[in-house]
Amino acid sequence: MPTVLRQELRSLLGPDFRPSESGPLIGVAQPATETELATIVATAAEAGVHIVPKGSGTSPYGGSVASAGLVVSFAHFNRILAIDPVARLVTVEPGVLWQDLIDGLLIDRLMPRVYPSSRGFSTIGGFVAQGGVGIGSYQFGSIGESIDNVRVIDARGQAKDLGESELDLVVGAEGRTGLLSRLTLRLQPWTPMSPVLGSFAHSDQLEACFASCATLPLRIWSVSFIDPAASAMRSMVGGPREPRLPEDRYTALFLTDAGADDLALLASAIGDAGGSVTHQGGDPDRWIDRLMTVQVLRTTAIPMQFMLPAGHLGAMLEAIPPEARQHVGFEGVLVAGGSTLVVRFILTSRPFSASENLDLASRLIGLAQQVGGSSYSTGLFFPAEAEAELGSERLQRLREFRNLQDPKRLLNAGKAFFD
Repeated sequence: MPTVLRQELRSLLGPDFRPSESGPLIGVAQPATETELATIVATAAEAGVHIVPKGSGTSPYGGSVASAGLVVSFAHFNRILAIDPVARLVTVEPGVLWQDLIDGLLIDRLMPRVYPSSRGFSTIGGFVAQGGVGIGSYQFGSIGESIDNVRVIDARGQAKDLGESELDLVVGAEGRTGLLSRLTLRLQPWTPMSPVLGSFAHSDQLEACFASCATLPLRIWSVSFIDPAASAMRSMVGGPREPRLPEDRYTALFLTDAGADDLALLASAIGDAGGSVTHQGGDPDRWIDRLMTVQVLRTTAIPMQFMLPAGHLGAMLEAIPPEARQHVGFEGVLVAGGSTLVVRFILTSRPFSASENLDLASRLIGLAQQVGGSSYSTGLFFPAEAEAELGSERLQRLREFRNLQDPKRLLNAGKAFFD
């Protein structure tokens, strides 16, 4: 059967099918149209072959890892299909890179509401499949809240359009309930954002500032933060060394289009919490890259990223045993007006084996849950945490929808949640 399937895919795609000549991995298919995608999925499903969707493969959660079955790459699904400046909507294919979308919207003076810090190499479809948060999530929440509608291809190769009430069946499902073929995103007017950096001696000052900002009438689009250990690691990343982050301090980056009065109010919130404003103005992208790209060092093979309720970061840090705390730093973003923190812990010192990394990640999940948090995502490594992350009601809806869309359980099996 694998030989027959390989022959059918060669006939359909020509050089856009890269076969694996032996073993359980069939190969990599790169469709260029929705018709090709639907045909590939239907053909593979008829043969009973598992299908693994792949964007740019930047997520550390292993959602696109495949040791068997057929990998479907969205490298050719990289077109911006339509921009509606009046409705502030854009329709794209899932393989579009975020930076290409950002650049493509400038002519209409529009910009995404939310996008990942890894915008230069992350795809829109991958971020949506992850249910990601990132730049802009302080004002607009997760990416799911900026999606108008999507189209997915189910395991029978049939297209299904999903609107607002059904988006939670696809967003964050990591391809288990269908493969994205197009998405329509809500946009915001292009607005120059001013960066404001606050630095703090202690994490409790950082959290006090966040709590104060949540109560003030401030126009803040995005908030990210980093601890001293991760800041020190950031100096190891290639590229420009400037601008520099304050040493031995916790740093918060606020992006805002606020006027002078609001900027003064933000500066007061930083000062009242015991911090100081260390920079204001300039290119926000340079500061985003300084604070939010430590993951490119790839020191942490098994992700250690968590959603925490506001005001509970300090409690989690205190609960981490000193022998573990000395080996990690963190960076993160605030979500939904600061009601939630998404914190990514990063190994900073001696090499950790995969088993040691996994053990530490599991212990940190337990500590996050003790303060009311959860794992940020599940992927290949933590599907057992799906109920804690998604909630029992949503998890049940996902399973029921998956059973309708994919009764043979062929789409990205073993990821996101257990069957």
